[in-house]
Amino acid sequence: MVKELSMYEDIANLIVGMDAAKILAFKSSDSNQKRFYFLVEKQREEGLTENEKSELERFLTMNRMIGLAKAKAFLVLNSK
Repeated sequence: MVKELSMYEDIANLIVGMDAAKILAFKSSDSNQKRFYFLVEKQREEGLTENEKSELERFLTMNRMIGLAKAKAFLVLNSK
């Protein structure tokens, strides 16, 4: 898990280096949010196909990376 977290941190650092304020303001599109919640609900109620499981995992991975980037962006902006 440590190597995996390090990879996410590396990507988060790359993203934050672009523009910390824009990273904090980032919000996923409505269609992506709706798809995510659809998959979560479907998983809870009836289960997902293998493709849907992979899609949900990709959403969760991106969410982790963006969350780390936003946390780092917050620290960057508040250290100025």
